[in-house]
Amino acid sequence: MHDARDAEDNRLLEAKAHTRLLENYVYLVGEGVALRVRDRQAAAEVVQRVFLRLASELAAGRMYAVPYRVVVWNVVSWTSRGYEWRVKDGASLPAGGTARRPTSWRRGRASTISAS
Repeated sequence: MHDARDAEDNRLLEAKAHTRLLENYVYLVGEGVALRVRDRQAAAEVVQRVFLRLASELAAGRMYAVPYRVVVWNVVSWTSRGYEWRVKDGASLPAGGTARRPTSWRRGRASTISAS
């Protein structure tokens, strides 16, 4: 199936206009991630991870056997499924707002543990 976006994506890929290519997907990826994740902060994190991966693959010269739009949506799907956005048990500070310093720390230095 041919998508109208494919011709533009191929032209930008051949011209190595990676920034413009990724800019074309910013809104769509943001909306797609927001629908999957349903949390504003998590969606922003996932979108960043998606574009970091896409940009790094483009910079490395990676070629694909499928249209670029397919690559984008696969990365969105994998990244949003693999991102844990829920608060983890024990991840918050204790009541009172300050964390206790480990007992092994003295005067700002951590004691070293010898490997034997």
